Amino acid sequence: MIPRESMLETARRLALENVGLKVFSFVAALGVYAFVHGAENARRTFAVSVVSVQPPDSAKRQLLTGLPTEIAVTLRGSRTQLDDLRADDLGSLQLDVHTGRESRIVLGEGMLRVPPGTEILDFNPHEIDLRWDDVVSRPIRVQLPRTGELPAGYVVRSSSIQPEEVVGRGPRSVIESMQLVRVAPFEVSGLGIGVH
Repeated sequence: MIPRESMLETARRLALENVGLKVFSFVAALGVYAFVHGAENARRTFAVSVVSVQPPDSAKRQLLTGLPTEIAVTLRGSRTQLDDLRADDLGSLQLDVHTGRESRIVLGEGMLRVPPGTEILDFNPHEIDLRWDDVVSRPIRVQLPRTGELPAGYVVRSSSIQPEEVVGRGPRSVIESMQLVRVAPFEVSGLGIGVH
C-alpha cells in the first residue's frame, strides 16, 4: 500500500511539471476544435443565373416588369465544400411564368439544386413582383414629317404616304395610348420635279 502523502506529492508533481507545455497544448486543442466546428458552419453567397418560361403567343399576355438576370443565393455547409463550389455547379434558377397570370414569385429551396451537405439559407431578392398586360392589336395612323427647304420656285403639289396605317401590336396600356406612328423625317432639300 502506497502512503497517502506520496500519492499527493506524485499528483502535485504531475500537475505542475511542464505547465507551459500543457497550457499550450490545451489552447492548441481549443483552436483545432473551433476551426473544425467553424468550418462545418461556413456561409457563402453565389450569383445564380435566372431563366424563365414565358407564356406562349396564344396566351396574348406580356410581362411589363423585367425579370432579374441573376439572383444571390447564400448557402451553408462545410468550408472545404463551399470553397470548391462554383456558381455554375448550382445551375440556373428557373422561373415558371407560362400562364401569364402570376403576380408574385416567392423563391424557395426547391427551385435550385444544391450539393448534398449544403443548404440554402437565403435568396436575394426573396420574391419578385410581376405586372402583366393583355396583348392587343389595332391600326395606328402613320405620320411622315418633312424637313429641309424646297428649292426656289418649287412647291409640294400633293403629299401622301403608303401605307397610311400600320397595325400596332403590344401591351394594351401602350397600344391604346398611341395616336400615331412617326417615321424618320423626309428630307426635301435639293429635290427637283418628280415623285419622291
